Amino acid sequence: MELGHIEIPVPSESLHRSKIVPLANGREKMHVSKAFLKQMLTAATGMVALMSALLCPAQQLTNDRLSADVKQDGSYHLAIRNGKPVLSAGVAAEVDNQWLQSSAYPQHHTSESAFNDDLGSGREITVTFSGLSGKPDLVCVLQLYTEHFYGAVQVKVRNSMGKDISVQAIRSVEAIGQPIVELGGNPSADRVLSDSFSEDWPDLKIYDLGQAPNGMHRAVGSQLIYNKESKQS
Repeated sequence: MELGHIEIPVPSESLHRSKIVPLANGREKMHVSKAFLKQMLTAATGMVALMSALLCPAQQLTNDRLSADVKQDGSYHLAIRNGKPVLSAGVAAEVDNQWLQSSAYPQHHTSESAFNDDLGSGREITVTFSGLSGKPDLVCVLQLYTEHFYGAVQVKVRNSMGKDISVQAIRSVEAIGQPIVELGGNPSADRVLSDSFSEDWPDLKIYDLGQAPNGMHRAVGSQLIYNKESKQS
C-alpha cells in the first residue's frame, strides 16, 4: 500500500513569532510561540489519526457459507462467502432520549476471539466505539459459528462515565448504502415477514420491504427478508 505524500501547512505568522536569542556561552536558544506549538501539536495529532486509519486493516470472519467483516470506519458487512455484501450496517443506541450512531464516535478498537455457547462454537469480532465526549461507549459483537450457517450481532452500551444513564433502545442493524439489502434480485421483489407478540394476534402479514406499516417493519423476536426473484433470504 502506497501512502503517498502528505504536507502539513504551517501559517507564516506562527513562524514569525519564533526567534533565536544568542546566549553568553556562544550558543543559541530558540523561543517558539505558543500558537506555533499548538498548531504543530494539532497537525501531529491529525497525522497519528490518519496513519491509524490507513494502517488498521479490516478484520474478517468466515465459515463454509458466510463471511462477516469490519471495515476501517467500524461498519460491518455480512455476505455469502466470496459474494457481494448482503448487508452493510453500523449500530446505534438511544441514550437519554438521544440517538448515538457508531459513525459519530471518533475512535473504535477491534479484537478477535473464540466463543462457545449453547448453539456451538465459533469466532467473534468485538468493536468498541469510544471517545464521544460525555457519552457512553457502544460495543458491537459479530459472531459466526464454525459448524452452522448462521451468526449473531450483539450490541451493548457500556457506561464508564460515573453517572446514571437511561437506555431507551438499541439498534444492532442500522443499514447503510443502497440497496439496503442485497439479495441478488430487484429490490422491488423484497418481502418482509415479521413475527408478533403471539401466534394469532396481530395477524401475520407479508409486506413489501419499501412499504412498511407506519414506516417500520416491527418484529418481536424474528424477521425474514426474502426476494421473490432470487429466492434468497
